[in-house]
Amino acid sequence: MSESMSPVSPHDSTGSVSAFIKKSLTFLSKSATTECESHIPAYQMYTKRHFPRLVGFVEGCGFESLMGVIIFYNCLTIGVQVQLCPPSNSPRSADDCPITMLAVSEHLCTFIFLAEFMLRGLCCGFKYHVESWKRVGDTCLVWIFGVFLTWVIEPIYGGASEIRSATALRAFRLLRIARVIRYHFKEMWMMLYGLASSAKVMASMVFVRWNVRSAHGVSFSTHFLASIKATWSPSR
Repeated sequence: MSESMSPVSPHDSTGSVSAFIKKSLTFLSKSATTECESHIPAYQMYTKRHFPRLVGFVEGCGFESLMGVIIFYNCLTIGVQVQLCPPSNSPRSADDCPITMLAVSEHLCTFIFLAEFMLRGLCCGFKYHVESWKRVGDTCLVWIFGVFLTWVIEPIYGGASEIRSATALRAFRLLRIARVIRYHFKEMWMMLYGLASSAKVMASMVFVRWNVRSAHGVSFSTHFLASIKATWSPSR
């Protein structure tokens, strides 16, 4: 007896092919994700899995803005300290020096910058701090002009005049504000960078245009004066 075979519908074959493609893509994406995660440190993976909101905040522009405000405040306190708290051998008076408030502000800002360093390391990997020269500079600002000066040098030497000039180097933190401004105004930064890069070309164009206009002016003046002289010359 011959068994009757039901014909295969084209819709069924299309569905099976699409299901196979989806399974293949899912497998490839999972393998790629696993391969990428194998290069991520364990602490960074733990932070991303258990604290995704913290990672999103640290990697966003809001965190950069907050740190920019704190850096600007810290630079203001450094300026107040330089202006109102002169050294002991200075003829200026130090009666108006808010030494307690400035010391508390400096320790608090140093702690915040150190916490920022640790948060960025946990969320982005500590390799983040050495991926470019700008980040290496930020790391030096945090550890050398922050932690080392505030929590190591100043407690040992106190307010010695030799150390005072070194603590003024903390004003280099203003360079980080330029980075924050660049982060928020990328288009304006690109425009200014393009203008600065093409300054020589623009100067050459202005010089050539000025020479062409000068040549046209001299030629026009020569012909104009010649026509006037020919017009008003007395007839013989």
